[in-house]
Amino acid sequence: MDSDSLIQQIEAGGRAAIIPSRSNRKVFRVIESVLYRRRNVIERWFGGLKGFPRVATRYEKTLASYVGVVATAAFVVALSGWRA
Repeated sequence: MDSDSLIQQIEAGGRAAIIPSRSNRKVFRVIESVLYRRRNVIERWFGGLKGFPRVATRYEKTLASYVGVVATAAFVVALSGWRA
């Protein structure tokens, strides 16, 4: 998902596009490896949270209940030895 239009939209919003180039791209973009590692850590954290069905599908009807479930799932992920 590194189309030129997506990259332009991200950069037009004043943000840096930390998306690696696909292998079939003719001109590879250079990305900052430190920023990409940080982005990857965040993606893996949310991936760990999505392993909990109540978080992924939002069974809870109220926002307060959902926030409680997300907080509990985040706590369990942190207790499992997950490291940044």
